[in-house]
Amino acid sequence: MISRTLGPEFGGSIGTLFFLANIVSSALYIVGCTEGFVQNFGPKGYFVYKGYEMKDGRWWRFTYSSVLNLINLLVCLVGAGMFAKISVLIFIVVCFSLLSVIVSFFVIGPLE
Repeated sequence: MISRTLGPEFGGSIGTLFFLANIVSSALYIVGCTEGFVQNFGPKGYFVYKGYEMKDGRWWRFTYSSVLNLINLLVCLVGAGMFAKISVLIFIVVCFSLLSVIVSFFVIGPLE
């Protein structure tokens, strides 16, 4: 669509940069998601259930990131219909997380 609007020279170069930026941002999102999981479910996490915690370490984080990347690959290979269904689920989880932050502000209050 960009190449049809701006022409093949400008549109192709902008599209290539946009494609590479999406690849890098996807990797950063996966690393951030892994960091959040380990922070909450790791050895010093908030949601440790009776000693069942995620292991922490350089290679464990690499493994968690690789598993998330594999799940991302499977969603992309299945197709756009599956991506649309998964994106709605992710949207609901993000809205629930945002709502829990707002509710916890009023329930717990600011920490001193």
